[in-house]
Amino acid sequence: MAPCFRPIPAAEQQARAEAPLPDVQLLPEIAFKRISAGAEEEQERMFKRWVAYVGKLSPTTEPVPATVLDQLTSPPSRKHLFGFVGYLAKTTTGKLDEWPTRGTIQGYMWSFYGMWHRRTGKPIPAEDKHQATQWLGDPRFLSEHPLSTKMRDKPVASHADIRVLTAVLWRDSQLILLPHERAQLIYGVLLMAISSARPGEIVVSSKHHLGQCLTWKDHRLFMCPSENPFRPDIYAHVTMEWLKGMRDDESKYRSLVLKCDPLNLANCPVFALVCCAIADGVMLDYDTGASLLQPTHPVTEMREIRLDPAKAKLALLRKVRSTNGRPVMTTEPMTTSRFRYVVKEGSLKAGFKRHMPLYASRRNVAGKADSQASEAIRRLCMAHSAHSKVYESSYQSKLVPLDMQHLVSGEGEADVRRTLLATTTTCASDRRPKNFLGLGHRRA
Repeated sequence: MAPCFRPIPAAEQQARAEAPLPDVQLLPEIAFKRISAGAEEEQERMFKRWVAYVGKLSPTTEPVPATVLDQLTSPPSRKHLFGFVGYLAKTTTGKLDEWPTRGTIQGYMWSFYGMWHRRTGKPIPAEDKHQATQWLGDPRFLSEHPLSTKMRDKPVASHADIRVLTAVLWRDSQLILLPHERAQLIYGVLLMAISSARPGEIVVSSKHHLGQCLTWKDHRLFMCPSENPFRPDIYAHVTMEWLKGMRDDESKYRSLVLKCDPLNLANCPVFALVCCAIADGVMLDYDTGASLLQPTHPVTEMREIRLDPAKAKLALLRKVRSTNGRPVMTTEPMTTSRFRYVVKEGSLKAGFKRHMPLYASRRNVAGKADSQASEAIRRLCMAHSAHSKVYESSYQSKLVPLDMQHLVSGEGEADVRRTLLATTTTCASDRRPKNFLGLGHRRA
């Protein structure tokens, strides 16, 4: 039986055995796992706010909390934790109301706890953290800090909404200047709508994730025989490796297989992907859509379409820059801001009552996966960890999935009513934006 591991050459084994051991005096006394650059920035902000809070305390306060955090620093007292919670509530501006929400302050405190532990090596006692959480709901605290209980509106983009949006993007000439970019953006929109991918899995999401986006090495194309050997089925295998919170772990990824729909090419992500492949010159054996979709030789068995390995690291969605007054496609990856702008303005051009957020289609997939698949499959589709509760807090619909009237009295048409209620929660609401109504309806 062949070994399932890579055998180590004898020379390498000898070199490892003779390698000197590290100097114990140079080893650190405290070790912490690596965190993301965004988390480090958040902890740095919490440290600055802690220093500002201590600076506002009365000089007679005894003992004065520490602002220089090292291994000799003791955790803050419970009273100072309570005071810091109040300081955060007063100095944080709410996005939905005058005051921030309890969840916002709680998230800040968790960042503060992590910052303190990393800088001093001493965790804040669990009972003190529990009491600080309880203080957020204490009537004495709420009388001076009336935290908001509002929830941000989270619209859902249904499949009908996505079809309306792609119809606008296919023919728009103001938002999109190049046919190449048009295919890229439509592929990104359709892929996100089908796969529930976060924007950061497709385009560059921040300055900390440069180069972390969807590239050609994440794609494989296949031709499979169909009833007509001269009209083969085209499949795409897409791997998404830039999962939230797991970007540094190569074992964390998810894949999906997409099929080209020849009867609905305008809303087919595989067709948009093929357009991108032709424009980028990635396919080694095909240079036109006709040669791929209608080959001269019959396809009688599955074959993989060869892609140029030299372009494996080329981003799928890229920036367009102006050169001598003309738009030119570059090799720089597209950022989330550009992707969000096109989706926002395109949905408004389509006549939606409100613009479509990038996460709207992800919520649609979450609802369908929760109702039609097991919890394990839903977690895989959403790229959630095993113990994550984010689905219940951020994605689960507030619409009761049961027709209570039909359940109790046996009256009513359950399917029709659920469809009607679900339609009112989408971005377009009526699913027939004014831009697509007939002339008679527009004049009415």
